[in-house]
Amino acid sequence: MPPKPVNGTVTGVFTGWGPGRFGSESTVCIKFIPKGRSASASIHAPNTNPKSKTPTPASFVTSAAKTLKLGDGVKINYSSLSGKTWMRSLTRIPAPSKSSIPGQDASDKFTFIGARKVRTSKGVRVTIVARKGSKVWSFATQTQASASYSGSGSQSDPGAVVSSSSSLSDKISQFSSGDIVAIKYDTVGFKFVINDISPYMMTAEGKLVKAGQRIIKRVKHDTAYIRTGKLSMTLIVPRTSRVGGTDAAELASTLKSLGAQQALFTYYKKKGAMWIDKITPQ
Repeated sequence: MPPKPVNGTVTGVFTGWGPGRFGSESTVCIKFIPKGRSASASIHAPNTNPKSKTPTPASFVTSAAKTLKLGDGVKINYSSLSGKTWMRSLTRIPAPSKSSIPGQDASDKFTFIGARKVRTSKGVRVTIVARKGSKVWSFATQTQASASYSGSGSQSDPGAVVSSSSSLSDKISQFSSGDIVAIKYDTVGFKFVINDISPYMMTAEGKLVKAGQRIIKRVKHDTAYIRTGKLSMTLIVPRTSRVGGTDAAELASTLKSLGAQQALFTYYKKKGAMWIDKITPQ
């Protein structure tokens, strides 16, 4: 009597997709960290056409790939036989958003590492590398006839944020290694394709200890030294305000009138400094 597959269920945290082999078949694998473990694992997606030279994942896999985001939870029902394991079903468990900023999702938060322009037979695309925790991922733009990306660090005002209507390549070029960014992306062909990138907004509630000035790249910037509980922070007013953010002149004026009043500071990390986007007196 032939052996029967052993069925099981596993839950974990989604960490991406990758190529695999299932006997002689080329497959797509889901990568995840099983609950209670720190090491990554992978399970094959079954092919609808085993004779195809390229992966033909089952519809439940391609459907899930459209909505799965890095950091989401996953529930996988699987079967194992003769050392081979494959998915029978895949369920997304959305990661909770911990962001206090309306319209911003904590799952989009990454640390920017770098970017480069890649030429292909179909055109040019920009690929960025970003980190979340100890994991590193790549995100590519859609292939274009040309791309204007010329490397990060070109702005004379390091705290400036380019217009939301600017090209994606221009948006990418404003960031450098260590910046905290919000990345919006889709999954296309089991690869992450970036739609948008912007500074990731954070908040801190505290009292202004003192206001002063700091010279950055030979330019004076108004600076707030604040205390939040036992921690101290240095927040800087950009010379050019972010589109959608508070006007830079208004930020400087609010600082001068704030005194020791408690306030909620909305800020972002860019070019090795923390820049004020909004001040809300409490």
